[in-house]
Amino acid sequence: MQSGAPSWLLSRKFSLACLLLATSLGICATMEDNPLQPLDNLIYDFFFLHGSSDFARFSRLVLSTPGHFETAVLGGIIGTIILYRSSQRPSIFAFILPLMLTGVVSSSLKELVSRIRPHTSVGMGDYAWPSGHSMLATVLWGLICFIIIRNYATKSTGNSMIIKMAETRNATRIWFAIVIFTGSARMLAGVHWFTDVIGGIAIGILILQAALKMEEHLGIDG
Repeated sequence: MQSGAPSWLLSRKFSLACLLLATSLGICATMEDNPLQPLDNLIYDFFFLHGSSDFARFSRLVLSTPGHFETAVLGGIIGTIILYRSSQRPSIFAFILPLMLTGVVSSSLKELVSRIRPHTSVGMGDYAWPSGHSMLATVLWGLICFIIIRNYATKSTGNSMIIKMAETRNATRIWFAIVIFTGSARMLAGVHWFTDVIGGIAIGILILQAALKMEEHLGIDG
């Protein structure tokens, strides 16, 4: 079965662009004199609102929780149940493995790059680059939009809303909205720099591409 993802998402040129972007941002993040730090500082001042607003505190307490580990586990369980009940069991492997890989890649790169978070990230014990929440949102919601919703739509009987959501354009819009919301929330909370978020999204796209191609390779019937 062809995935419900747009063709550009699976293109080699887009993969190369994401790889080059993530690599460049990662290298800059390791530098003591990060050439992108002025950009990060500018966007930080805009998003965190100088740490004085009620909305910034709301972002810190609400929009940044739960943690990405809890989200991955919960999302994995729910996705597995949906795929199992819709008789798309081969898709479960293509759904679970990328979520596990996302956690390993995020933790490994944080330790490797060792970039310090913004000073407003009180209580955050790990490093900044890349943003694990942004990476997970890209992967998890991409899988939900392009695998879960599509598979559920093929088994739906007369549910026009699900069928409309499974259309490539609508599924892509949902994915975009959630990824942008998540990345913005991390900056509003003052726990990540802009380039942390962009790096997390770029790496997440690469993992998502691999997952979608893996599911296509499995030759799942709709």
